[in-house]
Amino acid sequence: VGPSPQPDEVDGSLKKWLDSNSNDIFLATNVSEAILQELYLNADLLLFPSFIEGFGWPPLEAASSGCQVITTKTGAIHDLLGQNAKYIDPSDQVTLNKEVAESLEKKSNLRSSKISLPCNEQCREEYYQLYRSLLND
Repeated sequence: VGPSPQPDEVDGSLKKWLDSNSNDIFLATNVSEAILQELYLNADLLLFPSFIEGFGWPPLEAASSGCQVITTKTGAIHDLLGQNAKYIDPSDQVTLNKEVAESLEKKSNLRSSKISLPCNEQCREEYYQLYRSLLND
């Protein structure tokens, strides 16, 4: 789900793999929030191996839907998900394959507990308390 990989995101071996598996890859772009939620609810897992990540919306969205997440500790992902994801080194293909295979073998236990996300009011209050504590120090 999302845009096609950009040329600078694909090396020669990945391009070769993508080309040889093109009949098994389905690209969904510009999906609605409702469709995206359905995809997360029906997915076996979200695999999100990222070398560089900012906030990490897809892993957060997936985990909040109860979808198991395999990702990396880049950007804010680990801070957001903590123990609610499995973490891999994105350059270690052997471990990545192993984690995916093990997760898919455990299909009966695949759904995770949904993580709860704070509402806007709770975030605002926590920031307010943090700033107050910093000003009082």
